[in-house]
Amino acid sequence: MPRATKKPTPVVSPGMGRIMAALRVAGDEVSPPTVAARIDMRSPEMRAREAYTDDVADRIVGIVKVGVDPEVAAGTCGVGKRAFAMWHRLAASGEEPFASFVEKLDLATSGFEARPVATVTAKAKDDAAFALRVLERRFPERWAAREQSTNVQVNVAQANQITPADARAKMRELFGELAAPTPANEPK
Repeated sequence: MPRATKKPTPVVSPGMGRIMAALRVAGDEVSPPTVAARIDMRSPEMRAREAYTDDVADRIVGIVKVGVDPEVAAGTCGVGKRAFAMWHRLAASGEEPFASFVEKLDLATSGFEARPVATVTAKAKDDAAFALRVLERRFPERWAAREQSTNVQVNVAQANQITPADARAKMRELFGELAAPTPANEPK
């Protein structure tokens, strides 16, 4: 007669155990394979790669061309900060299509700056102040007005220098005759 064998119990990590317990309360079917199927097990890099499409990249570049910050443009297209940062890391390693995308982003950013500079140059008589304000706000590291500090040093001691005799005379005038110092009140 064949002996009945006991089915091995799967080993479950504490984290998976908590997830399974929460699902049991909800009345769902609970087993490690069904829980794992519900959890996104892809790495952040894999999720970032999957978020990239040529259409999304072109929309981001188009938004950056009108002056929007690249990270904000990516957010408006549904690309999170982490995925966008991962695209930049992949581009830095030379991986395509990410390297081409970042190059297009850089060109779009440069193109935006060139237009206000041309406006300032061409319309200096009309409203250069407005164009400069646009540049100051869009590229503050290069265009923001900087406070100028003037460092003036005046040597007051030299300007008002008096002799010790004049100082004693002035003190006598202000305070009258002073008693000669005694050892108890003599300055140290």
